[in-house]
Amino acid sequence: MMMAIAVTLVSCTVMAQHSDPEKEAFMQREQAYIRMLQDDLRMPDFAAKVIEDVKKVYPDAGAALKVLELQGLLSQGKFDEVKKIILSQRNQDAPETWAMWLAMADAYYAFGRNDESFGLYNSFFKKFPQPTPELESFYIDAAYKYPQMLLQARLDKMALEAYKRLLGVKKLPGEVIRQVQADAAELTVRLAEAETNKKTKEEMLKDAEKLADQLLWDQDMWFGKGIVIKAHIQVLKGNAARAQTLIEEYMGPLKAIHDSLVAQEREDGVRGLVKMSPMAQCRFLLAVMLQEEAMKVANTPGGDMEIVKNYLLGQRDGGNRKPNGAYQHFINVFVKFPDSQWAMEAGEREQEIRAFIREKFGQELRPMITAEMMDRIRQKQFEEAQLLFAGNNFEAAIPIFIDVLNRFPETTEAVRSLSELVQSLLETKDSDGYNMLLSETVTGHLAERFCLGSYAMQAGNEVLRLAEKYGSLGYGDKRQQTYDTFFANFTTHPEAAQRLMNFGVKALESGDDATALGYFERLTTSYTNSAWYGDALSQIAAVENRRQNYTNEIEALNVYIKHLQVTKKPGLALSTARFRVAQATRQQGLSLIREQEDEEAQRAGSMLLLRAAVLFDNVGKELDAIPSGVAIDTKQANLFREQASLQKAASLAQVVAPAAILPRTRPQAITAFLSFAEEFPKSEHVPAALMKAGTLYTVLKETEKAQDIFTRLRREFPESEEARSSVPMLAASLMELGLRGDAIAKYKEMFVGGGTTIYTDYQILTAARALLEAREYDVALQGFDKVIAAANEVSILGPAHFGRAQALISMKRHKEARLELEAFIKEHGKSSLVVDAYLLLADAASAEGESERDNKQRDQLFNKAIDAFKFARNYRTEIKDMLDIDLQVGQAMIRQMNADKAFGLEDLAANSRGKAIIAFKQLIFATDPRNAVLAPQLEKAFLLSIPLELDHKQFEAAAESCEEYLETFGSSRNAPQVRTWLNQAQIEIGK
Repeated sequence: MMMAIAVTLVSCTVMAQHSDPEKEAFMQREQAYIRMLQDDLRMPDFAAKVIEDVKKVYPDAGAALKVLELQGLLSQGKFDEVKKIILSQRNQDAPETWAMWLAMADAYYAFGRNDESFGLYNSFFKKFPQPTPELESFYIDAAYKYPQMLLQARLDKMALEAYKRLLGVKKLPGEVIRQVQADAAELTVRLAEAETNKKTKEEMLKDAEKLADQLLWDQDMWFGKGIVIKAHIQVLKGNAARAQTLIEEYMGPLKAIHDSLVAQEREDGVRGLVKMSPMAQCRFLLAVMLQEEAMKVANTPGGDMEIVKNYLLGQRDGGNRKPNGAYQHFINVFVKFPDSQWAMEAGEREQEIRAFIREKFGQELRPMITAEMMDRIRQKQFEEAQLLFAGNNFEAAIPIFIDVLNRFPETTEAVRSLSELVQSLLETKDSDGYNMLLSETVTGHLAERFCLGSYAMQAGNEVLRLAEKYGSLGYGDKRQQTYDTFFANFTTHPEAAQRLMNFGVKALESGDDATALGYFERLTTSYTNSAWYGDALSQIAAVENRRQNYTNEIEALNVYIKHLQVTKKPGLALSTARFRVAQATRQQGLSLIREQEDEEAQRAGSMLLLRAAVLFDNVGKELDAIPSGVAIDTKQANLFREQASLQKAASLAQVVAPAAILPRTRPQAITAFLSFAEEFPKSEHVPAALMKAGTLYTVLKETEKAQDIFTRLRREFPESEEARSSVPMLAASLMELGLRGDAIAKYKEMFVGGGTTIYTDYQILTAARALLEAREYDVALQGFDKVIAAANEVSILGPAHFGRAQALISMKRHKEARLELEAFIKEHGKSSLVVDAYLLLADAASAEGESERDNKQRDQLFNKAIDAFKFARNYRTEIKDMLDIDLQVGQAMIRQMNADKAFGLEDLAANSRGKAIIAFKQLIFATDPRNAVLAPQLEKAFLLSIPLELDHKQFEAAAESCEEYLETFGSSRNAPQVRTWLNQAQIEIGK
């Protein structure tokens, strides 16, 4: 992996050398500004003007700016979409257009579609043999990058032709020319080495030597490279002695270059120059060539072993060998040039040769390089990169880190260096996002490679450091991604469990239950021995309770209880957990009873309530049994004891089926409520308990006992709401106990006879609201009318008018509701209910418009609805609430479409349908699919939009919407329907 990174990085680094720093800085600023205008401010016209201004300063900038417009689509592999954009350009031969084609070629290459990529490059160079002024910098970058791409694709001969074409470019900068000459010469030598035709091989070596000779014109870093290439050519010609002599002939200039590098390091106080010394490079590469030639002979059947020794150990001079073999050269590089980038590999190759001589010839060479020397060299190699990093010289550190990590991928220094490489990449800005991509790749490598073994702790700490580094630079998504990588790989790291807990709690605080649940579940799965294990189980249960997934809550609590049972001194936690199980069981039972009216659900819910009563009773007994000497929070224990007693009574009272057991459960509930009042006489809940006991006596037709309870209530708690409002409270109590029919009858008593002379306006308003909630709309309407007729206070009249409108809408009397709401808004414009009133007005107006036959009047009603939605949205601050309104706007458009259809106005219906699609699409585009809080609104928008797109015959758009939906909501219960829609769209597309 690191070698692939190095290849790409070298090509990028070389081209960076000929760039204009001032121009580069200017372009980076302007590109960021253009992105902001296009993406953030939605001002493409103004962005276009900025692009024109930039082109006036740098005429060749137009190509780069055109590419900028396509990068987002290309990174997603949307080639067909990009192709349409490029083909829409007026001038297909314009430099900007070709820049776009080459950007597409690069994306093809990144996606492994090499043939398409190289085809575009070849067409470009055929069209432009030389760069035009508008294409100059872009052309040179492309011309250098293309052979690099061909080399990575192992198309060496094509790469050589590309290098030759590049050398023919007239405006190629000098430093780039020398790089290309060296690359082309090395590639030619490599191809010649594999060539079997003698004549062709000789011609290729002649071409390579010409290029190498050109490198000798200046005594710079490329001078040594030229010497090495010429020496290699001699070795390939079978003249290793001449190769050795050649290097010795040029040793003077090579040493002069070396000495100047040493002096420059000393005078300027910099490091890293000597490592590039051509002396070390020449010796090392000569040694490599000699070693490789020796291995070729050794591996050839019947090969002359004396020649092998000559290559490796030096030619014989009388009884001794000359110090001109690969072995001695490697030792010289290691000992004399320990700072060079070849020192470490020289040491490794010295050991290879010793092992080969031992195995092949039975000779033991005296080791010249010890393990301690290798360790020192390795540390020096890492030290240079780390010093550059410490000095904030990040760009210079990157290639050195990559080189040394390729040599020493699995050492203690490697862990730290991988981390510092990532940080260097993040601190080094680039325009194409390559450094960010590379940083993510290296981070993943660090985590996956070192998550086990002796370096795991150090590696885990570095990954955590990188996560915070991403965060400090404003990359919140990368920070999260890095933490996810940490949690997935470092399951034994001591900080992992606590970090998971912290992330889960923060997600809860932000309202993201789904994400929080993921963290807590990961903690309980991977860190069962952690100190945070129990807390995570408790949090899982709390989240499931909020989501009303009571079965999951109980399951989590039962695991939590088992954990507490083996915990030393659990304190009140064990009783608290059991109380929560009882509470969840009760909530589960009530949800069945209230949400499903069939007999089976009523029975099942009632059985759960009976079980909850037993569980609450057990909690009370457990708390009573705690010895007095045990250290617990006594006040907290008493609160739980009190709640357990009250909840037990409430559970018994709410049992509704089968009818045969009610004569037993209701008296038991009465006893439980009265026992609660006796045991906890100072509790604030005693009046409510007495009210419920009296209510149950009333239901059981035991009037005298009921009156005794109500008398006691008035005597002992005269200031309580229950005592002052016995009938309303009795009705509310009946409703709470699930005795809906009895409750409605009691509420109706308040609206007949004396009415407001017996009860306050507020009590009647409360009763009407309760009836509205119970969906007894006609009776609720009577109550609201009663209040409106009698009340004088604005605080009472406003909610009464509002409630009346709600009842009218529920009764589908939409016009009356609209008029009521318009009057309410006019009269109570400053009421806290006015925003809700506008939302109701929008609903009423659009529903009324759905049945309005007059076109003009219908349009007015729907416009009134849209205006009301806009008003309400301006007062919403939560994104979730805004999206809810956006959904309602789209649904109002659907109502208008249905009305147009019903009256045979197909053109108008199509227009309304299009508006609805736009409303839903805007919501979809603006909502992050990873945001669990907004997921319900996003899913609903998809489900409303897709069938409209199908009706609108936008089959490709519908198919795309289906695929996007399934990518995010593939496990939803609605997914099968969406797959059906997708099949329908694909069938239509294929017609």
